[in-house]
Amino acid sequence: MSWRDRLIPASWRGVPFLVEAHEAELGRRVQVHEFPLRDTAYAEDLGRATRRFTIQAYVLGADYLDRRDALVRAAELAGAGKLEHPYLGEMQASCTACRVGETTREGGMCRFTLEFV
Repeated sequence: MSWRDRLIPASWRGVPFLVEAHEAELGRRVQVHEFPLRDTAYAEDLGRATRRFTIQAYVLGADYLDRRDALVRAAELAGAGKLEHPYLGEMQASCTACRVGETTREGGMCRFTLEFV
């Protein structure tokens, strides 16, 4: 089975979209303690950091305006919802930012930058 076969269709709160790229910010929360007159620091591990996902998405087709509006409405709803991430699977997430862009050169298409935690 190839990696493409393992991808799932992307959607946010049931609104489907296509994915061009994605990034994930992962890691640990660390407090660095530095003291006067000492050449070394102490790093205190505070646990896993909040996972943040950025998805470069788009909708296209004759009905792209309806799909655009549905995705904008879904992004503006309060609270967590179901994110079906094509690479990472299904999860509960909150949309923290949604940037929308359209050009006449790419008519019939709307690009999104979606950020989730």
